[in-house]
Amino acid sequence: MIFGTILNSKQDDRGIITHQVLKDSKESKNNYAQVAAGLHWPEKGSPGFSVILGEIFNPYKDSGEYVRGPLVLLAETEYQESLSTMFSKLSDELGHIGCTDIFCDSQSTGRREFAEAFWDFKHQNIQVKGSLCMPPFPENFGVGFHEIRHQIETGLLEIPKESICFQQLQKIIFDDLRDPMVHAKFPALEALRFAAGGIMNRTPKPYRKKRKRRQRSAMAL
Repeated sequence: MIFGTILNSKQDDRGIITHQVLKDSKESKNNYAQVAAGLHWPEKGSPGFSVILGEIFNPYKDSGEYVRGPLVLLAETEYQESLSTMFSKLSDELGHIGCTDIFCDSQSTGRREFAEAFWDFKHQNIQVKGSLCMPPFPENFGVGFHEIRHQIETGLLEIPKESICFQQLQKIIFDDLRDPMVHAKFPALEALRFAAGGIMNRTPKPYRKKRKRRQRSAMAL
C-alpha cells in the first residue's frame, strides 16, 4: 500500500528524489534526501513485509552543516505469496517510488537463503529493481525498536495512523521484546526498524561534502 498518490518520481544530479503527488485534487512536489526500504523475510506463521521510508530533504544548514530531515512512511506491503511474486511486487513499488536500497538481514542462518533467492530472481529478471543492504544490529530487535520509538517521540519519524506499522506499535508491549520470535510476531516493525536504521546510519548524497579537486601546477618549461 502506497500512502498518497505519487504521480511520478525522479532524481536529480544532487541525489534529491522528487515525488510529484496528488492530494485533494491538487498537485505538489515532495523532495527527499534519500528513500530506502526495509524487508522482513517470510517465515512460518509470519508473512513477508516491506516498508519504504523517505527522508525529507532539508535545504537549511546549522553552523555550516545540513540538518537531517524527518522520515515519513511512504509505503508498506504484506506478502502472502510466493517469493517470486513478492520480489516482483516489491520491485514495482521500488521503481514507482524511486527507491533502490532494501535493508534486510541477508547473513543470518535461515535468511541467507532468501537473499540468494532474491539475487537469483534478479539475475533472471534484469528489470527487477533493488539491491540488498545490511542494516545496523540486524539480529537485535530491541535496539532497533527503541530507536524507532525515539524517532517517533522526537518527531523524526511520521507513521500514518491507518498503517499496519502504527497498529503494531500500539499492540507491542515490553514483555514482547523478550520473546526470541518477536520479529515474526511484528513483521511490520521488523521491516520498519531495518529501513529507519539503514537510513539514519548513513549520510545521503545531497548532504555529503563535495571534495575539492586539486589543481595541477603548471609544469615549468
